[in-house]
Amino acid sequence: MATRVRTLALSGVAKLGIAITAAAVVVQSGLHFLDVVVLDRRHPALDSDAEGSVAAWQGSVAQFAAALLVLLLAVRFPARRTGLVILAGVLAFFSFDDIVQVHEWLGRTVVDAIGASQRYGADVWPVLYLPLLAIVALGLWRVGDELGGEVQPLLVGGLALLGAGMFVELLSPAIREWASFVPEIVIEEAAELAGWGLIATALTVAVVAQFDTSRRAS
Repeated sequence: MATRVRTLALSGVAKLGIAITAAAVVVQSGLHFLDVVVLDRRHPALDSDAEGSVAAWQGSVAQFAAALLVLLLAVRFPARRTGLVILAGVLAFFSFDDIVQVHEWLGRTVVDAIGASQRYGADVWPVLYLPLLAIVALGLWRVGDELGGEVQPLLVGGLALLGAGMFVELLSPAIREWASFVPEIVIEEAAELAGWGLIATALTVAVVAQFDTSRRAS
């Protein structure tokens, strides 16, 4: 793609991004516990599993930031522009989806159509979104593979966390059979937010490195 990020040591940008991500996860999980344990779920804005919540906003911001950063990489690398623009478009859609919950609606619609229990809605939407998920996974993997350095492990770590979050969501119907507190919500949402945070951090590192290289070359 372009000049590889040479160092595997974490830069100041990477450390700041990781710190912000960790803080966001702690805040999100803490607010969820507060709403469930103390406030008896009277404040949906604090519930990580609710529409229009702080958790949804944080995830949407991270996804939209990733989309904008990929667009900047598309400007920097004309030879990869089409693929990067497509990747940015899918990331922007995910940001929109996190707020309006299109995937939740699709899951409910499909399970209604086949007469299944609504608790299986979480198992349906990943199948419907598989092409979009593949575009994001392969697109980000390629960016990390070509740029290397600290960008690659951050992107791989982010994708792994997103996969872990989705796996927990797929298991949620079984978990809720025996867990009264539904702990999978905290784990799932924390993994997803951490994943998107690491991805946004990696892309920030990539953009800073590439545009700094361009400036010094000129």
